[in-house]
Amino acid sequence: MSIIQSGHRFTLTDVSATHDKLPVGNYMLKRDPRSGEFYLVQKEAFVMPTKVYGDHSIVDRWLKSWKHNSSKNLGILLAGLKGTGKTITSQKFCMESNMPVILVGEPFEGTEFVDFLTDPKLGECIVFIDEFEKVYNRDNQYDMLSLMDGNFSTKLVFLLTVNEERISDYLINRLNRIKYRKSYGDLEFDIIEEVIDDMLINKDHKESIYTFFEKVNMRTFDLLTNLIKEMNLFGEDAIDCGRHLNLKPEEKYYNVTEIFEGKEYECYPSHWIPGNDIDVSRRSVEHLPEYNQSNKKPSKDDRELEKLLRMGEEQPKTNISDLPSGWEIELDKGEYEIVERNGKTMIIQPNNYPKVQYRFKETGTKASLVF
Repeated sequence: MSIIQSGHRFTLTDVSATHDKLPVGNYMLKRDPRSGEFYLVQKEAFVMPTKVYGDHSIVDRWLKSWKHNSSKNLGILLAGLKGTGKTITSQKFCMESNMPVILVGEPFEGTEFVDFLTDPKLGECIVFIDEFEKVYNRDNQYDMLSLMDGNFSTKLVFLLTVNEERISDYLINRLNRIKYRKSYGDLEFDIIEEVIDDMLINKDHKESIYTFFEKVNMRTFDLLTNLIKEMNLFGEDAIDCGRHLNLKPEEKYYNVTEIFEGKEYECYPSHWIPGNDIDVSRRSVEHLPEYNQSNKKPSKDDRELEKLLRMGEEQPKTNISDLPSGWEIELDKGEYEIVERNGKTMIIQPNNYPKVQYRFKETGTKASLVF
């Protein structure tokens, strides 16, 4: 036992070692509920899988920037669906940085919190906040944002992950807080093929995996590996296994552009669940030719022209998730009709319209089940 003095306070405690700087390792930040003091609890080291799929070379860029182009703090944001590779990339960065990693899992704030993270004894560290949007909300971000701003004499890396890119505006377009952002979308098909070749026992069930992904409308690494493990265990194809998995029906969201006579016109954002209609609402109809049915021409001032695209079994099997950068669909003449709905005139491909085209750019992704 050693006698430790802190101000006028003396305590008896076991001291196994003392350090001038925080040693390299992973530490969970904690706070004593009685004294209010902050302390660190050492955690197990990160362990990479035997085989790492995908391209994680962005880590080299971040490390080079940190070493040669960062005099103060550096902020990195990884955004995307769960299971798309954010954790692997984050842990790879931490391991290759050879710096201490402080894990923050609670919305700490206040003077004592700021004083702890700005203490020179910590040295250069990575402050890692997984699922930042769940840990910190708009009401308790102030102190953390002040730390990121570099208002203190610190040199820290703030490494944040978020499950969606709907993050606080206070973190976007502010390079002094977040310099780098990497977005994660659906798993690339070449990676899917590689994982299937490595893991799937019964290769006759391979095509059912792609059918399954079309139905759930997302492709993540976690979903793929867990699905294949189920298929191997029960000897079933992906569709049969998928019916038992815990997936919540939700939607995908898109920015929509209409291409009419070679020019592009922005539409209102839209959303889609596989098996349902996708509604596209134009922001303006000034570029459209007049259309008359039974000598009745709706006024442009009191109508909103909408197009309904049916993406069901009767349509060509073009799936949104097949194209990671978005998808396009062309509609020929003769497939629309005029309908009235809720007092609005709806034009569904009038016969005398030239060919129109719509481009859908994905802005947000969630799972959707249509078994």
